[in-house]
Amino acid sequence: MTGRVLSGLVANRALAPSSKLAAADWIGRDVHIAGLPAVTGDACYRAMGWLHEVKDELGRQVFGEVANLLNLEVDLLFFDYPADQVQNLALAA
Repeated sequence: MTGRVLSGLVANRALAPSSKLAAADWIGRDVHIAGLPAVTGDACYRAMGWLHEVKDELGRQVFGEVANLLNLEVDLLFFDYPADQVQNLALAA
């Protein structure tokens, strides 16, 4: 179910950017994802928490796949992860 919630969050980010709470409502109202029951804000936060836990390994895998797919020689890959921004802002305060 976490993967389906993340798919909904990605779709929300691309099509109708909003907060995770508003995204949960948007997913339930405007989007159909097979096998995904009503999404709560808590489910969105749990999915993002899991993503945060695996972000280092995920980053290595994405880097390898993109570099291999595009036959690139790259040293650095950037990706948008809002929770890091929030954490960094909290540390700076």
